[in-house]
Amino acid sequence: MDSLVKDIRNIWTYHKKIRIDNVIFTLHKLTSGILLFMSIVISAAFLLKDPIDCIHDKTVERVINAYCWIHATYTLPEQLNSNRSIVSVAHPGVAPYTSESSEVVRVHKFYQWVWLVLLFQALAFYAPRSLWTNWEEGRIKSMTENLVDLTENEDEREKRKVSVQKYFCQTMGSNDTWSTKYAICEALNFINVIVQIDLTDRFLGRALSKYGFSLIQFKRHDPMYRTDPLSIVFPTVSKCTLNVIGPSGNIVPYDALCVLPLNLYNSMFYPLLWFWFITLAVLSGLALVYRLTTFLFPELRYKLLRRKFQIADDDLDHIWELNRRLDYGDWYLLYQIGKNMGPSTFLDFLSGLADMVVGKSFSFDRSGSVLDDVVSNKEKIKSL
Repeated sequence: MDSLVKDIRNIWTYHKKIRIDNVIFTLHKLTSGILLFMSIVISAAFLLKDPIDCIHDKTVERVINAYCWIHATYTLPEQLNSNRSIVSVAHPGVAPYTSESSEVVRVHKFYQWVWLVLLFQALAFYAPRSLWTNWEEGRIKSMTENLVDLTENEDEREKRKVSVQKYFCQTMGSNDTWSTKYAICEALNFINVIVQIDLTDRFLGRALSKYGFSLIQFKRHDPMYRTDPLSIVFPTVSKCTLNVIGPSGNIVPYDALCVLPLNLYNSMFYPLLWFWFITLAVLSGLALVYRLTTFLFPELRYKLLRRKFQIADDDLDHIWELNRRLDYGDWYLLYQIGKNMGPSTFLDFLSGLADMVVGKSFSFDRSGSVLDDVVSNKEKIKSL
């Protein structure tokens, strides 16, 4: 939990830190922070003030609020103000009801668990990044932080650069498992947000998927007259019935009108959260498509290196041949290293790496065939 809170505090300084993932992970971490914040706010609201306040008879004054909070309240979804100029019921869903009535009753008790569900969702959104942080084991940081630290001695940085280049050459071909773990965490991001969309919808009685964008549209209407879903799903006024035993042993029902102030915030927060989850699901899905595309097309990986790090035309042949010899895992590690360096620093690193892997003198056509005598990758690594 301390790690989660620390990461949330550092979200806005993300660009200054060593980057071991991408913007999708950042958005999921940001979502985790928002959910955790809302969970804390709602928990504090429970402690600072009564989450429910019921109009009641003095006979049950000391127990009615606690009873209605524990055993939930209810509304009658069919009892709404259908005419905007006439108030037909006191509040949307609040009307006379007896046990013999065949009218549908909607019970409201989700508000008791909102803080706990939000806390669970916050942890779920943070889990894939936490898993990747453990699997990554600080590899990118150990390879890049001293190369971008301008306070380091120039000779020391040069020695460090050569050391990292040698390490990269020695581990070539063994990074596929490492990159696969990253892809698994990206897939977990997508799976998690889909699960959270369904969980949120189930938690609210399928209200969000049923009413969709109308939640935002009708929010602008007068609460007294509107018949929109918000009055049904997030009522600020509801009914509660407490049955007690009278002096003669008969059951005496006490009908209470209860105000739920927290539902005012829920009615604004959950529709926004719902649409944000959908947006995040689309972006996470596109990230998986991007990952699959870069895996299938080596030419795209070359273009990404060139455009991302502003590689000049004079270096294209060397970098093309280097890219051709890299497995996907090697390319991804190289790309992540580049994200933590400036374009000029990374180009210098890349040129030196290409000299080690490819050789300093060669020529080739763009089909990938080497025409001159080139030092092979394995022989070059053995000579390091």
